[in-house]
Amino acid sequence: MKTLLVLAPHPDLADAVRGALDPEKYRLIHRISIEESEPLLIRGVLDLCILDVELTNVQGIWVLEKLHRRLPTVPVIIFTDTRDWQWEEEAYLHGVAHILNKPARPRTLNALVERLWTHPVAPRVPVKSITTNVSASSTSLNVSGDTEETLTKLRNFSGILTHSLNSEGLLRKFLLQLREILGVNRAALFLRQSTSGLNQNGLPEASRSMRSACALGLPPGLLEHFELSFETGIGGYLHREGRIIRRDSAEVYADPQMQKEFEILGAQVAVPMFDRERLIGVAAFDGRVTGEPIGNNELELIFHLLEELGLAVKNIWLHDQLLGNNEMMTDILRELSSACVVVSRDLVIQHANKAAKHLFSKPGNRSVDLEFSDIPQAMGSKVYQVIKTGAGVATFKHQPADAPQKLFHVTVVPFVRPGATAAHAALLIVEDHTQAEAFRKLEIEAANLRLIKVMADRLAHEVGNALVPLSTHQQLLGESSKILNSAPRWILRCRTA
Repeated sequence: MKTLLVLAPHPDLADAVRGALDPEKYRLIHRISIEESEPLLIRGVLDLCILDVELTNVQGIWVLEKLHRRLPTVPVIIFTDTRDWQWEEEAYLHGVAHILNKPARPRTLNALVERLWTHPVAPRVPVKSITTNVSASSTSLNVSGDTEETLTKLRNFSGILTHSLNSEGLLRKFLLQLREILGVNRAALFLRQSTSGLNQNGLPEASRSMRSACALGLPPGLLEHFELSFETGIGGYLHREGRIIRRDSAEVYADPQMQKEFEILGAQVAVPMFDRERLIGVAAFDGRVTGEPIGNNELELIFHLLEELGLAVKNIWLHDQLLGNNEMMTDILRELSSACVVVSRDLVIQHANKAAKHLFSKPGNRSVDLEFSDIPQAMGSKVYQVIKTGAGVATFKHQPADAPQKLFHVTVVPFVRPGATAAHAALLIVEDHTQAEAFRKLEIEAANLRLIKVMADRLAHEVGNALVPLSTHQQLLGESSKILNSAPRWILRCRTA
């Protein structure tokens, strides 16, 4: 069966051609313009193009040139209301097979179409017109048309770059562009889910299943609870083999799980998506809207495109992981009670937490970003020294001149990259030890008071012993002897022994 494309602004010509040709031999597709028929303008899809155009000005030749660039080997038949011999000659020079007047005559059209299959017309390269003005117009149009087509493709591609940090938007835009080029009915892209942990290579850990990242032509509720596994089914096969698989292959017929997944997705082919190291996703495509399957050469190109897309997705994962770590570190530094300030090599403050702004900012300006001049000179000189030398300094004490009752412990740590001699930044840490120092002094005073009390108690005891008279000692000795005489003899014997 031959496929015919009718390009006409009104459906009258398409209906006339459909009624004139045998429907068992010819399949007819009607489109209004070349832009609308873009998915069909692929080599090997169309066998004949019937064009409705007026050969009275250069616009009709422009349409022929654009069609010839897209389909250089497909014969073209033109239907027109009015004919001019100069533009008719230009049309034949641009590779047109036949030029017919409207309305379409069934017998003539059938004869000419049959003659095209028995005696095919060799493709012709457009040549210059015999008229100088027409030649200049065609040349300028050809350059302009090529430039416009190239810029259109570049513009469509650049739309993907706007989602360079959003994996979901990037995949959807890519799938839309691919669907427009291939003209597929359904498409779905499954992606391995990234977790918050890191593996041994410093990359985000991933789960052992793939969920739908974006889909076209499929109901949203279908894929909410559907996922591909790395152990069985389509995901397991692609994970093991790493190659494209079609629905009508022997491997699918031998695996009921893959048959069920292909049936649920309504897909005809599954393409793996690698990041050049591991499988991170699967793309499933249906056949074209015209019913033709996707060719092997096209699938090979899709495979390489998906590999580049996989690298982009992995970079997005790494960016998200880096962003999460940076936000977590920023939150930790912001909530620390110690003042933390990061100063770059050109003495620009890159980060300052709340405690640093409260300590160094001037009253009434704590919402404004800090500057290096806001840091006291004693601390700033140490920071400058550390940045220039790349060596840290010992922790030192600092007492502000305007508040001598306060005491700070200051630490300056250099940030030095591997292989470098100078620091690219320095971390200034200022800890407020005013209360700690006050508590230490109170503890020392309390310990001294306790020591004085013990000394006073001992001194009072010694003084009391010296003031006791001798008569008192004699009386006590007498009472002790009476007690000893009243005790049993065996106790006395034991005491004597």
